[in-house]
Amino acid sequence: MEQRYPTLRKFSAGLKLLAALTFGLAILFFLFAMLSLFFGDQVNNGLLNADQNKSTFWVALGALFSAAGTAFTMYAAGEAIDLAISIEENTRATGLALNKLLSRQAPRPAPPVPAPPPNPDSLLNRARQNEQ
Repeated sequence: MEQRYPTLRKFSAGLKLLAALTFGLAILFFLFAMLSLFFGDQVNNGLLNADQNKSTFWVALGALFSAAGTAFTMYAAGEAIDLAISIEENTRATGLALNKLLSRQAPRPAPPVPAPPPNPDSLLNRARQNEQ
């Protein structure tokens, strides 16, 4: 069966790929920041003091959580697009199956509708009584 919405499918895959890249780069940035904390004093000859180490740690941790949240949001958006496409495909398949099932059945005649009882107070009945 032909797959519908190829552009949306590519966009969804692109969002998921971008989410994976964002999360991977966030982890690399965090690891680089942690390595610079532990080994940076040897390279800088002790130029960073303890307060700068704490702030570097908290900034790196905040950046990691922020990038992780962004990555998860992008991945969720890609999955939402896939979900919408799947719902549409299932709805279309269900409609086609119901149409096929209904086309197999013989048409049934409509049930007879009983005539309503005459209303003696209707305008038509009063006019007929006045004519007589």
